[in-house]
Amino acid sequence: MLLVRLYRRLDASDTDRITIEIRHDGLSGRQLGVANTLRATWHAASASEPAVDTTVVASLLEIETDLPRFVREVVRPLFMNFDFYEVPEDVVNEISEGFMAGEVK
Repeated sequence: MLLVRLYRRLDASDTDRITIEIRHDGLSGRQLGVANTLRATWHAASASEPAVDTTVVASLLEIETDLPRFVREVVRPLFMNFDFYEVPEDVVNEISEGFMAGEVK
């Protein structure tokens, strides 16, 4: 959301499209864990690749109005690196919507 606010300050419009490239590196030997021990999401696989690159292209309005979809687009390739694990959609939605409300979950 910081990126969206930055582009807004630069007078970008709702329809202006941006490209976001994210690299998760240093994954060799890593295993998944959970930050919230109350969350029953667990998958004990190690990363199969040392890095994962993801590119997302969207308008500012799309990011603002459907953040959970973009979070899923970013984390899906990352978690696929851990024996094809998929984070439940409701978990991604809960975390993303909480973030938008200023909550850390």
